Amino acid sequence: MTDAVSEPIGGNGLSGLSSQEAKERLARFGPNRIAEPKSNPLVLVLRRFWEPIPWMLEVTVGLEFYLRRYPEAAIIAALLLFNTMLSLFQERRAQNALALLRERLAVKARTLRDGRWHLIDAQELVPGDAVHLRMGDLIPADVRLLDGRVQLDQ
Repeated sequence: MTDAVSEPIGGNGLSGLSSQEAKERLARFGPNRIAEPKSNPLVLVLRRFWEPIPWMLEVTVGLEFYLRRYPEAAIIAALLLFNTMLSLFQERRAQNALALLRERLAVKARTLRDGRWHLIDAQELVPGDAVHLRMGDLIPADVRLLDGRVQLDQ
């Protein structure tokens, strides 16, 4: 999604990248984002059983089997499995909500392409792009300051 921004280029001699060169650099360097690690679903399930409270319940299930109290062991094991599945379901919902929030709060950047300023997603920035920053903007990538002053709020 590229929207032209009607702002003057200014007297700094910048011409920016061409759209074709930006596409080539995007293909070469990849998007300007940090890849999020994907977890194996089996590892997520097994991790639920590798905590102190599940350990106690697992030992209890083992003791109930040892004492031949099979109904009690089955009930405790079923509750442990139910709790695991419920927590996985809740975590998945939270991850989906977080992904939606990230999508809606995507950082935009004003960059000079083909001699005009465009408003693009920050993940489409490539090395060599000229980026226009204003007061209150988030810096969308590693940048080199060519003109102006910097006032930071970390």
